[in-house]
Amino acid sequence: MMRETEMHEAEISPAGEIMVNKQNIGRIEGFRLALTGENPAGLPAIKAELAPLVTAWYEQQAERFAAAANADMAVDQDEFVRWAGWLIARLIPGEDVLHPGFVLLADDETGAQAREKMAQRVRRFIAFYCETTLKPLFDLAGAEALTEKPRFIALRLVEQLGVVPRREIAAELKELDQESRAALRRFGVRFGVYHVFLPALLKPAPAQALTLLWALKNNAQARAGKSDIVAQLMAGRTSFAVEEGGDRAFYRLAGYCLLGKRAVRIDMLERCADLIRHAQTWRPGKAAAPRPDGAYDGKYFTISQAMLSILGAKPEDMEEILRQSGYKARPVSKVDYRAFLQKNETAAEKAGEINRPAAEPVGDWPAQTAAIIPRQSDENAFVPAAEPVGSKFASSDKAAGEIILLWRYQRRPYKKPHKKEQKRPLSSAPDKAGQALRDNRGGVAAAAGKRFAGQQQKAAATGKAAAAGNSAAPQQEQRAAERTGSPGSNQRRNFGKPRNFDGRKQGKPVNIEDSPFAALAALRDKMRQ
Repeated sequence: MMRETEMHEAEISPAGEIMVNKQNIGRIEGFRLALTGENPAGLPAIKAELAPLVTAWYEQQAERFAAAANADMAVDQDEFVRWAGWLIARLIPGEDVLHPGFVLLADDETGAQAREKMAQRVRRFIAFYCETTLKPLFDLAGAEALTEKPRFIALRLVEQLGVVPRREIAAELKELDQESRAALRRFGVRFGVYHVFLPALLKPAPAQALTLLWALKNNAQARAGKSDIVAQLMAGRTSFAVEEGGDRAFYRLAGYCLLGKRAVRIDMLERCADLIRHAQTWRPGKAAAPRPDGAYDGKYFTISQAMLSILGAKPEDMEEILRQSGYKARPVSKVDYRAFLQKNETAAEKAGEINRPAAEPVGDWPAQTAAIIPRQSDENAFVPAAEPVGSKFASSDKAAGEIILLWRYQRRPYKKPHKKEQKRPLSSAPDKAGQALRDNRGGVAAAAGKRFAGQQQKAAATGKAAAAGNSAAPQQEQRAAERTGSPGSNQRRNFGKPRNFDGRKQGKPVNIEDSPFAALAALRDKMRQ
């Protein structure tokens, strides 16, 4: 154990090096002491002797840390808050994903005042880090001026961290008017074909923050793919093969959509969908605009080079992406494909070929080569096409054997939620009246059936009594059938209009048995007999 006289020779350098008796026994890293003495058994005693000096150093260090700039601090992928490379705090789950907590990393020699200054500075930095990196989400969460319907979309985006499949909120999107859509677009929301998302979050820094905070909240730090997927985004990959064993949630947090064995970045997928829509909306015609790349007949399209370059995929990878997106292929031969394009060639395309200007020579090239290359007349200007040599090439027709796939979207079945579930209020309170109605639906139907059966029995009894009191019922029934077009017992049913139909709205039918004309008709029949 060190003597008291030796403590006067201990000092801490500005770099944090601890010198005792002119020997370096360790250093201070942030707010933690790291001793490296040769005698491990004596380290606890040395640490106890240095406690007052280290405590005073921590007080000064806390002052410097409280005044540190945000640029000097960072959050690494291991969930640590660093200051000048030193570990200051570790993130822990908070009340929600966007508001994590923290634990200070400091020795016991750190005083209460120093700890309070550290905690305040770490709290401000974490709030700055989250609100700056994930600003679009915080703006949507605080958009109190939005009305109920766009507010619901905004909360869903915040809840799912910036990406919501369009199918999940299709009913709510149909109810949005243009003004509500414009209000959400001002917050950076984009309405795509497959997703409603925030493009500003599809960058390495926001994706890294979302992945870190989500893994922290869901205790998924050790799951596979946490850092590899973000590395693909940082490398600028618009699509790549899905690795086995990776957590699918990390792909969505990094801004990728899984389509089979391929992960495609969401914004690039929407750009490809725009190209497909442009190719499918084109219609062939004489006055039509030039044919877009991939357009065919206005219904089908083919994979163009622009689609491949946007997604950074090969043709076979693109075919898998289209199939997983809901498109169906129809194969045609290359000969038929070319014949159809040539037959439906637009006027703009023909004019472009006919009116294409000839290449002009640059410099004095024609003057120098006039004596070398003689000018040919128009009669001798025709050069015959090259003929294939050998039997191998003479009988081969590659175009006839090649196949081109024509693609068209095939709507996939999707089970829509119930209308009452679609229009469920934003509050989580259950719909007690609606639930009671659903529970009593069987009883209400049974009661309605009983009432209908009673009415049928009553009508049958009334008919029997009327038939018993009138002997001319058959003749009256026949005449009634002739007048109204209603079938009798032995007549074929007449679906035409009655004889006395005047085109006006028919009222309640008249009971012929109670009519005085029916009695006169019966009396006339008796007199004829």
